[in-house]
Amino acid sequence: MKCTTESSKPPSTITWYTNGDIIDSSNGMVQTAGIFGGVIMSHVLEFVPTRDMDGLDVVCKASNAISEKEVSSSVLMDLLCKCI
Repeated sequence: MKCTTESSKPPSTITWYTNGDIIDSSNGMVQTAGIFGGVIMSHVLEFVPTRDMDGLDVVCKASNAISEKEVSSSVLMDLLCKCI
């Protein structure tokens, strides 16, 4: 899953959550130049889904030090698997 912010100055911080718990995702943040001297942040959360993850709510939240506004996007895992 990939989470990308809009251009901001200071750069935004991306935090991942599953069912309300923080996922350690501090490694792999990528910065690219944004408009008006801002920075675009992105992060790819990689994992191999398992049956236990069916119904799991995965949320990406972005915020920065100046704005009190937090933006989020979520995906509800709807996994189908062939049971043997």
